[in-house]
Amino acid sequence: MISIKDMSLSKKLLGGFGLVILLLAIVGFIGYNGTTSVRGYLTSITESDVVMVNDAAALQRSVLVATDGVNSYGLGGGSEAKNEYDAAVKDYDTTEAALNKMDLDTEEKSMMAEIAALQNNFQDSATKYIQAIDGAKTDKNADTAAAMAKFDDDRAKLDAALQKFEDYQQSSMKDSIAKSNTTANNAVLTIIAVCIIAAIIGFGIAIYISRSITRPMDEVVLGAKDIADGKLEVKVQNTSKDEIGTLSNTFQTMANDLRMVIGDVGNVMGALSEGDINKQIQVKAKGDFEKITIAVNNMQNNLRDVIM
Repeated sequence: MISIKDMSLSKKLLGGFGLVILLLAIVGFIGYNGTTSVRGYLTSITESDVVMVNDAAALQRSVLVATDGVNSYGLGGGSEAKNEYDAAVKDYDTTEAALNKMDLDTEEKSMMAEIAALQNNFQDSATKYIQAIDGAKTDKNADTAAAMAKFDDDRAKLDAALQKFEDYQQSSMKDSIAKSNTTANNAVLTIIAVCIIAAIIGFGIAIYISRSITRPMDEVVLGAKDIADGKLEVKVQNTSKDEIGTLSNTFQTMANDLRMVIGDVGNVMGALSEGDINKQIQVKAKGDFEKITIAVNNMQNNLRDVIM
């Protein structure tokens, strides 16, 4: 398995940037999903819940107008009151048909079926009440009173069912608003959390890459200063295999070669100063260092030839 410190600097930088970009992509994805969810809830509120609440209120108004029309007819309102009732029933049927075409859930379908049955009872009792009124305009006999009581009872039941439906729609709208707010808040909190994590990871990556460059470079700089001051015992330690590691190891090799060449030349010169002309440089130098060792050995050989 490849260690991070053995990766090249370019791969470390690309990996760090790639991780940050990935985290930013996650932030964007979370934000998009949150926005989409909120938009869905808002669509449900504006295109479904609000419409159903308004239609439920419209049904109640139609029942109220129809009731007023029937009662007005009973009080001698004549054909105008009856026409008012008929118009209210027509408005009710139109609104009810529009509601049934909407995407209703199981509970809403059940309530609409109950409302339809109660509406039929309401219209039937209204018709019978009107017929009883026509039969006895001024003399309220038992049949008229019974018809009126049945009409009032059916109206009360229909009103209760419509109120239940409207309350359900109000509750559904509040739930959609609450879910929308919760989703939006969760999306914001998640985005903030991921941004903080991305910032921490990005900061950590920046520190790691910076230190992986500056620490070994500081050691190389200090080593170069030591050599400039004549101190050849330089120790630059870096086990990484990236470009900085290669530079550190190369510098250490150069320092070692320089120390060995200078040390060996010093030993030979010291021997010459003491009259030993047989001691030669043993180190196998490279490059320009080799020219120095060869020159010293040649000088020593020439001196030996002169003396002997």
